[in-house]
Amino acid sequence: MKTISTMLKQKRTPDGKRHISCREELRMDDHQPSKWEDSERSRLRLSRRKMLASVGMAGAALASGAFMTDVFAKPAQTVTENVYGTGQPWLAHWAKLGAVNVLDYGAKGDGVTDDTAAFAAAASEGKPILVPKTAAWYVLQTMINLTNSIIGIGMPDIRMQQPDGSDNKRMFSIVGYRGGGLHIAGLRLDGQYTGGELGEQSHLLRIIDSRHVHVHHNVLVDPYGDCVYLGSHNGVSFLAPCEQIYIYDNEMSGPRRCVVAVVSARSVWIRNNVMNHPHNYVACIDLEPNKTSTGKELVEDVWIEGNTFYSTGHFVNSLTPNVGLPNKRITVHNNQGRSRYLFRCNSNYEGNTEEVRITNNLFYGSVGEARMLSISKILKGLVIRGNQDYATGAQGWVIQNAVAPVIADNCIEASRAVAMALWNCKQVKLHGNQIKDVYSSYGAVQFLGNPSSGHHISANSLVHTDYGFVFKEVVTDTLFDGNVIDAKRFAIKMEPESQPSDIKITGTNLFTGEGVPVGGADTLSRLYTPEAISKGAGVIWADAIPVSGTWSQSSIVMNRLAQSSSTLGWVCVQGGTPGQWQPFGIVGEERLVLKAPGGSRYSIQIDDTGTLMTQPL
Repeated sequence: MKTISTMLKQKRTPDGKRHISCREELRMDDHQPSKWEDSERSRLRLSRRKMLASVGMAGAALASGAFMTDVFAKPAQTVTENVYGTGQPWLAHWAKLGAVNVLDYGAKGDGVTDDTAAFAAAASEGKPILVPKTAAWYVLQTMINLTNSIIGIGMPDIRMQQPDGSDNKRMFSIVGYRGGGLHIAGLRLDGQYTGGELGEQSHLLRIIDSRHVHVHHNVLVDPYGDCVYLGSHNGVSFLAPCEQIYIYDNEMSGPRRCVVAVVSARSVWIRNNVMNHPHNYVACIDLEPNKTSTGKELVEDVWIEGNTFYSTGHFVNSLTPNVGLPNKRITVHNNQGRSRYLFRCNSNYEGNTEEVRITNNLFYGSVGEARMLSISKILKGLVIRGNQDYATGAQGWVIQNAVAPVIADNCIEASRAVAMALWNCKQVKLHGNQIKDVYSSYGAVQFLGNPSSGHHISANSLVHTDYGFVFKEVVTDTLFDGNVIDAKRFAIKMEPESQPSDIKITGTNLFTGEGVPVGGADTLSRLYTPEAISKGAGVIWADAIPVSGTWSQSSIVMNRLAQSSSTLGWVCVQGGTPGQWQPFGIVGEERLVLKAPGGSRYSIQIDDTGTLMTQPL
């Protein structure tokens, strides 16, 4: 049986038995710890933080056959050597669980010696592997197949030599794991990619057809392929999608392809990682099933939450689902960073993505063309809520073909030509969004494409815009309610091709700025309120015609003291201070008021005998 070196000082127990001595070899096959030793180990336990972040969490999973609960109870921690420590009592702990140490199999970690055979020999035991930190780094030449956890002590550095993008240059591979929890933790894995396009298969971690795998508290850098790859094909045949994969609290940077590639998996958590994707190829997180003849590769139930990212390309990409197996139930929540796109879902393939929630993200964009959202293949279940877009690029959000999307409570504060373009969408709920600094005739918000209906546009605030809402399609059965629009030229612009549209523009909207409320109003089948005709016009209640203040034409004052035979109210027929007003409507049927060509007004009444009575007013 192999041994694990300990560094504990020599002690004797109260019953006279010798405790583990300094620099003595602890043999896992013959040492039986006494009760006193167990109590000493309990006293020397790491803190809960170190235990969860380090070997204690994996050890508990291995000992009990079940994953320790409350994995995500703690916020993200910066990956440092101090998280793991070098506490030797944990070597005894792992020895008790049957762990093996790569140093005992001939690994040197001197940055020169090829340690591939030593790692392979340790992995062949099928037991947890411990990798102590050395003064230099471990050298690997080919892939190591894992069947159990691998844990770094002190954040050891492991490097792949001469990467070329091929299968053989993958670092660690897990295929068909079905245990209670396999942990990859506390390691610095370096793929040493510096350039080239020979291939894209040299991943740091390749996980195939496996369950309950946890990748956490690692530093993963510079693979020729992906930092982490999740799939279902072993290179020969389709097996099954991965399930219950947890990727959290890692620092991942420099991959040629992806930080995380989800090719075939369900129930995946990607949380609280720091990601840097400097190569404009594929995406930081790619949700992209292979187009296979089996048609069984899928992506479902993926949570991407709390990550900090920088990518010259896309942060999240959802592409190429197999027909009948849409990418679905995707959550992108509370992430922050810079990229060309935060979320992109465009494809010429037949498959679609559905049930996507993009919420509470903070997006800064990147230099050049930056667009937070570009979506054309999410036909149902799209929710975009609570995001903040401060991108500097000229392009705004593009959302196409969605049915009943919810776009609510977002803040778009970027100087650009268009903030949001909605193409061929139906029953859009556009509520509570704030949009600033959009100056162009395209409109801060555009509706384009095929005729649509059933939109509810409410409580949005547009500040410093040229054209507010622009309708370039026929829109019917739509409510435009409670919006505040500051526009230089048009708060609402109906283009000729939008005729005939039916939009109910209620009196609760507020139009400010120099622009007119509705341009091209003749394209509307009806105008429901004076506000839609003339900015500043409104409906109020009063006892008499206004005698002060500035009033707009079409403003209406309803008679608060209306009674039988009195006027119903007054309408402003010429704007001014206080403007010119004329009464309208008679309450009841007792008289008729007519106006003569010269302007005189007469009341005509009839008595019970049918006699007409006329008198001037």
